[in-house]
Amino acid sequence: MESDLARLKNVYAEEAASVCKAILTENLPGWLEDALAQDEVWQVVQGEILPAVHGFLLHQIKRNQENLAAGLDLPGRIEKAILDQKPEDIHSLVNRVSGEHLMALQLLGFLLGGIAGGLLVIAQF
Repeated sequence: MESDLARLKNVYAEEAASVCKAILTENLPGWLEDALAQDEVWQVVQGEILPAVHGFLLHQIKRNQENLAAGLDLPGRIEKAILDQKPEDIHSLVNRVSGEHLMALQLLGFLLGGIAGGLLVIAQF
């Protein structure tokens, strides 16, 4: 008798689980969409959940900052990015940056040279 009850319980438990799964599969997206459309949900998210997540993330970052920094491996990433560049691209970048500043240096040199030359001419009189 007890084994019959256990077997019956298992049959109904499996059937109940199957019915619940079917209902959830069919209705859960609509239920969630309705819940997410309510302003109260977003007020709770903004007022309670986000501050808690913010505090948790800051705590984790402060606690693991050395591991996070080591995991980023910025020097290695920079080196890899530079090594992956084509020499033509680097040459173009250097020429473009130096070209902008070189023009300013040439103009400054021209002006200073003109002033110095004018002072030398005046000094000879």
